[in-house]
Amino acid sequence: MSLKSKSEDSSSSRVIIVVVLIIEVVIVVVVVVVVVVVVVVVVVVVVIIVVAVAVVVVHATVVEVVVKVVMVIIVDLQAHNLESPSDQRPAARTTYQCYLPLVFPQPSSSRRSCLPSFVQAQINGRLIQQSK
Repeated sequence: MSLKSKSEDSSSSRVIIVVVLIIEVVIVVVVVVVVVVVVVVVVVVVVIIVVAVAVVVVHATVVEVVVKVVMVIIVDLQAHNLESPSDQRPAARTTYQCYLPLVFPQPSSSRRSCLPSFVQAQINGRLIQQSK
């Protein structure tokens, strides 16, 4: 009788341990999913606000603003991929001063020369169209 009682105790304790572990895993998964959903919602709201502000400031359509922002991101990523470690240009200058004309076109005298030629051609074409 005592052997049977010990085996039942150990098996019931194993079941309890397994149930507790399963509950802990479920709780961790739920917390991770909730955090990911909250982060995605915050990012979407921030993107919507930024696009709305840009549309009001630039007086452009939503599609134009989104295309310009995507172009800035692509050009910025290409620039960082092409930069060599010996390049001493600060990243802030590259990102904010060189690519700003993509979002807010400026007269050619104030434009930076670090933009790739295809981007400069697009900006020049837009400025010519706007001036007509």
